[in-house]
Amino acid sequence: MKYKVKFSTLSIVLVLSGFISNNNIPIAHATSYTTPASFQSTSYLLTNDVSTEVSIRLGAKRIDFDVTVPVNATAKEIQQILDYNKENGYNLTVRIPNGTYLLESELRIYSNTTIIASAGAKLMKNHQRGALLANDMSNDKGGYTTTENITINGGIWDSSKISSYNKGTESFRFIHASNVTIKNATIRNVPDKSHLITLAGVKNGTIENCKLYGYNGTTLKEAIQLDIVHNSTIVPSMQANSIVYDDLPCNTITIRNNEIYNYPRGIGSHTSVQGVFHTNINIENNKLHDLTEAGIKAYNYVNTNIKNNTIERAAVGVLVYTSFSNEATNYLPALPSTKKQPLPKNYRIVIEGNTIKNMRQYQSGSTLSWGDGIRIIGSKARPLSNVSIKKNHITKTARYGIFVEYSPTCYIGSNYITDTYRYSICIDHSDSGNLYWNQISKAGAKGSHYGGIGVSNTKNLKIYKNTIKVTAKNGIYLNSTTKNCNITWNKISGVAATQAIYANLKAGHTVKNNTPKVKK
Repeated sequence: MKYKVKFSTLSIVLVLSGFISNNNIPIAHATSYTTPASFQSTSYLLTNDVSTEVSIRLGAKRIDFDVTVPVNATAKEIQQILDYNKENGYNLTVRIPNGTYLLESELRIYSNTTIIASAGAKLMKNHQRGALLANDMSNDKGGYTTTENITINGGIWDSSKISSYNKGTESFRFIHASNVTIKNATIRNVPDKSHLITLAGVKNGTIENCKLYGYNGTTLKEAIQLDIVHNSTIVPSMQANSIVYDDLPCNTITIRNNEIYNYPRGIGSHTSVQGVFHTNINIENNKLHDLTEAGIKAYNYVNTNIKNNTIERAAVGVLVYTSFSNEATNYLPALPSTKKQPLPKNYRIVIEGNTIKNMRQYQSGSTLSWGDGIRIIGSKARPLSNVSIKKNHITKTARYGIFVEYSPTCYIGSNYITDTYRYSICIDHSDSGNLYWNQISKAGAKGSHYGGIGVSNTKNLKIYKNTIKVTAKNGIYLNSTTKNCNITWNKISGVAATQAIYANLKAGHTVKNNTPKVKK
């Protein structure tokens, strides 16, 4: 049963029922939504412009407050409803029905708030400064608990009205937060230097079943960015003066079942902080296509699973790295108060079951780069150890299928790789790894010196039980900088027996039980 009462009557009823201790219950622009509860009161008020009706029930720890936004409400009106939870007194649910909402200012959301937007609810950003939606930082003390328990479910969040402004922004920005879920939403059409979603210092975050696309610019940015709360340059915000910058990374993030396209990069990070690592990152079952550069770009990630994604028409499918050439501006000294973590001895990166197709090279000016299916980059100072690359299907790359550099104890197995311009698998400065059970065909462009597997500057590598069909020079090539590698039980076809395996036995290599049988 619904109860329609005046404000003063509602206040008395709520006080007697234990909902509130005074009569300061906020009521603003809303329409009704009935929630199942053993006790429920509904207020009905007439304001100057709209009828107002809300549903309230007693929750386990706080009042459950359910409000529906008036159709085509302004940002100010929506913010009034979000502000009900400014003091964190409710489990607030804000429902946005079908309509067009022209937003002239950033929306701020507080803890224990859920936004449920209908499929036809179009929220249009019409302001340059700030995000479409951000968590409130006015009481920030650092750490993961500034804002907790946020869900954004549904809606079309569109920045096309400002996409030509050439000023970076975000659609969604969450900083120092935990238990953040974004699902079933379409987020699109941002200007140059922008992200669609930024999670900075977020724990237990989930982005799922979303469609993300539309970028008007050439600067390389990620649609979904994971960031470290380092300073106002790395993590800009209209609320920067309230933010406690503490080098907090992301922890336990799941990104799954999303479609991302028409963007420079799909998912990842392009800056990092010395001694700080994003941890427990799961990127699974996403469709990433038509990207300028990287599908997934994981910079200083630990305990990360990249599984069962489909990546098409990009410059590099999966890029995992600890070091890069321009790190003077992207690998930053930690803040003085930061407790730095030691370099991991075991990064525990798993890249498994992904389908990667049609990787082209990225052109910047006159320079061409990438063109790889999977690229792993460590350095002598920061080796990227224990990377597992298995059961991936990689088809048609402008350069390498898999290229691993400074990644000791890597495991590369059961991959299907075909039609690579250079080596299907290239290993450099990566000792004590295993290459096994890979199915390789059309390896190396015809007439080139490439082939199936190429190895340099590496020792104690095991290469076994691979099937290689070569179109270029060598099935397996170990150059003069390699030592003590073991090459056994491989099947190689498409080249003369003298070119099937090139390995200098004087360097301590073991070569036996391969087909064809080769001694070099």
